[in-house]
Amino acid sequence: MNRLLLVFCLLFSTVAFAQVPKGTISGKITDEVGRPVDHADVFVYSGNEIIGSAYTDANGKYLTNRMYVGTYKVQVIYGEYKHSWVNDVPVKQWQDTKIDVKLEVKQSEPSVDASRDYSGGVPLQSTKK
Repeated sequence: MNRLLLVFCLLFSTVAFAQVPKGTISGKITDEVGRPVDHADVFVYSGNEIIGSAYTDANGKYLTNRMYVGTYKVQVIYGEYKHSWVNDVPVKQWQDTKIDVKLEVKQSEPSVDASRDYSGGVPLQSTKK
């Protein structure tokens, strides 16, 4: 009887351990005019640690791996667009949290023409005598 009870407890604890509640994050990533973005990187952070990731398909859609119930940050990175952050993303037990992101174009820096730099460099000295 004790052996049977021990076997039952071991089996039950293994099944219960395997059933840890998890959830996912999914959504769609679009550019500044609403077109889907293919192959954008999506990272899920817990603090400063990446705990999940995905990349978008041709339709701009992504789905992260399953992660424990909690609150996370999501970062989207793609080419010349600003890195986008979404804070306080809840992951609930056995549910999918939808997070859509519209990327913004980076503002380009004005180019510097080095040939017209009058910033006060050392003047040239003549070698003629």
